[in-house]
Amino acid sequence: PEQRRFMAFMCQAETPEQVMEAKAQIVNSLRRRHRLGTEQPNDFRIQTQDEILKEFSKMSTVATSVLVGIVGISLLVGGIGIMNVMLVSVTERTKEIGIRRAVGATPGSIMLQVLLESLALTSIAGWLGLVAGTGVIELVRSLLGRQERWLLWRPLDAPPVPGQACHLAASTVQRWLDAAGRAALAGRVVA
Repeated sequence: PEQRRFMAFMCQAETPEQVMEAKAQIVNSLRRRHRLGTEQPNDFRIQTQDEILKEFSKMSTVATSVLVGIVGISLLVGGIGIMNVMLVSVTERTKEIGIRRAVGATPGSIMLQVLLESLALTSIAGWLGLVAGTGVIELVRSLLGRQERWLLWRPLDAPPVPGQACHLAASTVQRWLDAAGRAALAGRVVA
């Protein structure tokens, strides 16, 4: 098979307006040097900074899409886990819920209790996840011996309020519809 050699050259135009003219001159010069006819394709490639930035932007868009998918799946799995915990909690406390209903608690107050418990559980788990993730990142960074900041932002430097708010809203609604609804609809228990 034919073995190819690769070389890379970096050139700079005097002004940004001259980039396209410089690119055309380089193409003409390389085509003459490689003795390419007018019908032959280039056997080289030239990229400007703008083209490299466009490719990087495409790659970052794909990476962001993959990460959004992973986060969405994680949110769903976490939601199912918390829903099961809350359901077991409600099932184990059927007697307590029955007593509360017997002394006059409304279905709304029982739902509110389960909702607040779900919010507390989700908030604590979310913050613990942020702290644990940051700890792992810092541990890996120190093991690699890197002192520079290789992330664009550090997780605890920026407030995670928007992400946590979305997570809380989604998980709370999911838990509320299941566990709280079952708790509120539970029949009276004779104690």
